Amino acid sequence: MPSVIINDSFIEWPGHVSCVLFWGGCNVTCPYCHNVDLNAQPPIQKQEFKERFDRVAPYVDGVVFTGGEALLHDMRDVIALVDEKKLKKKIHTNGSIRADEVLEKFDCVAMDFKCINRKDWDAFGWSEEYQINNRRLLEQIYFRPESEIHVTVTHRWLCMEQYEHMLALLKPQTRLILQRCHPVRSEDDEVFKLVAEMASFHPNLSIR
Repeated sequence: MPSVIINDSFIEWPGHVSCVLFWGGCNVTCPYCHNVDLNAQPPIQKQEFKERFDRVAPYVDGVVFTGGEALLHDMRDVIALVDEKKLKKKIHTNGSIRADEVLEKFDCVAMDFKCINRKDWDAFGWSEEYQINNRRLLEQIYFRPESEIHVTVTHRWLCMEQYEHMLALLKPQTRLILQRCHPVRSEDDEVFKLVAEMASFHPNLSIR
């Protein structure tokens, strides 16, 4: 079961009023993660979750599964409950886990696109397997028009050459979302402006 429920959000899935489900725990350790506190939350009891979701469901048209890393969990019961309410589903993943059958159940897949130097893999808890899976999902998302690629901008861990490389790999049909890392520092703001300018050519760019 998820650890946190946000009853309604207009941000997590643009164009939808969505209920957001945070699943605790993650298999990577990104230094700029803004959900660290949520990762430590215990899961909600199944009956309590069902009661709360039943109250929320009539007022939303979509449900976002996020974390942490939601794909670490058995989500079958929650997916079935969402499907029972005939609501659309979106999942936000770091792309490190290969889970084709699970992802096929979602209307929208949002992936964090990571371009981490090998020297920093330990700091991120990253690996060769994760890198392969991340790039594989990137290719699959090109053929899912409602899906998204998220790029977190931080001067402390990625350089401009890495952002150039990432942007060069994205195809025009990809929905690209640039987001600031938290907490925001003045140096990050400067880098964000440069990356946003570099990405401004992209026809499906959004900035958060």
